[in-house]
Amino acid sequence: MVDDDPDHVNGVHPHRSGVSGVRTACVGLFILVSVLIALLASADFLNNFRNFVLLILMALTPWSAINLIDYYLISKERVDIPALYDPNARYGRWNTTALVSYLVGIGIQIPFLAQALYTGPITVALGGVDISWLVGLVVTGALYYFWARKSSNPPTAMIYPADVPAESAAAQPRSVPPFSR
Repeated sequence: MVDDDPDHVNGVHPHRSGVSGVRTACVGLFILVSVLIALLASADFLNNFRNFVLLILMALTPWSAINLIDYYLISKERVDIPALYDPNARYGRWNTTALVSYLVGIGIQIPFLAQALYTGPITVALGGVDISWLVGLVVTGALYYFWARKSSNPPTAMIYPADVPAESAAAQPRSVPPFSR
């Protein structure tokens, strides 16, 4: 849906609102102040930033593995879109398989971490090499794949919301699974 109201402010059409220059200046000022604080507050900023990014990587790697495995290998690119928003539908409130796999993925990475506050025993044995993200990706992906194959209920075809016209849904690009050609 396209909003034709010239006074409407949104992120898609910032030029319509007349505040794009102000928004850009605020973002630029915020970045400048953030960089100055970071550089002045810590003599070891880059090492602290590296540790922060590695912790984010530790959290996002299992999550990414679960999403990729579920979308491409379990659901085979078919999603029941209305059920995503209904806690009593196909997907339910909680995906226990995904949550447990995620927690196992986080836990399995700990012995492989190389952080300033903690270095895992396997990392020490490897000479300080942090391979936690690789271990988290492989273990989480394998665990989720084999468990979800038995416990999930993916749709047999893509299911669109009822308010999407049939011709619009039919015009959506559909990918063919790689082994069905």
